[in-house]
Amino acid sequence: MSKKLKLKTKKRILFFVLVVFLLFILQAYLLPAASVFGKGFFRYVPFPAMFVNSKVVTLGEYFTRLEVSETVKKTSLSSEQKQQLFNQMVLNKIAESLLAAKGISISKNEVNQGYDLLKETTQKPNLAKDYKLSEGSFKSWFVYPDLAKVKLAAWLSSNRKLNKEAYSKYDLVMSKLDSDTEFDNLAIAYSEDALSAQLGGDLGYVSYKDLIPEYFKEVEAVKDTKVHTAFTRHGIHIFKVLASDLKGPKDSKRYKVQQIFIKTADFEQWLIAQKPSYTTLRLVR
Repeated sequence: MSKKLKLKTKKRILFFVLVVFLLFILQAYLLPAASVFGKGFFRYVPFPAMFVNSKVVTLGEYFTRLEVSETVKKTSLSSEQKQQLFNQMVLNKIAESLLAAKGISISKNEVNQGYDLLKETTQKPNLAKDYKLSEGSFKSWFVYPDLAKVKLAAWLSSNRKLNKEAYSKYDLVMSKLDSDTEFDNLAIAYSEDALSAQLGGDLGYVSYKDLIPEYFKEVEAVKDTKVHTAFTRHGIHIFKVLASDLKGPKDSKRYKVQQIFIKTADFEQWLIAQKPSYTTLRLVR
């Protein structure tokens, strides 16, 4: 075979491979997700599935979230459920953008702790592997977005302008506490946690498994029995730590907590209300 013929053959083979590759990529955009071939490939190559302003949801994240949802539900998702999942991914990116705009960061340690807690609560020590993902991908596509929303929700709870009614109640309770009104009586009168309110705000002894992480972090930082305030995804917690012991899971610390809970603005509704300020470009079906 002459050199010219060999060169032509190589070019044809290269052209054929290129066409096949392009068709393989195009089918991810043109076909419904359930019909896409080789979805695992897109976990390693960051082709975009959608844009939310400058934030990108990759094909890998998009297909993985679909697969995980179907695994959890043990059935194929309906068109409506797929749309809900798409909307959730859009809100995740909006939350990440808002968090960055407000100068709130998420540390690598917080992501690792969130992943470890998720492994413990789901009782799946190989959580990422169970879903055929690397730990890095699982943390990036599942843990980080959830943490972003938690932190943004806590910011919302701490914002007076967006929670005028809640802060009117908060100021009233704090003024009464300053006037030496009994904490128990105020919890009964003002706490919006109906169960603990009946007990004068008493939560009993609680461990890291009993409280949401951002609340427990505030509780374990307290070194006295004075009144403190924590802002979480759920609202405002006026609380006291009355005692502690080492009878939690794996001999961890438990804290005897008394609280007055005040609910703030609904985070999901507030986040949805931010959507018109963002442009979403969907590339997949």
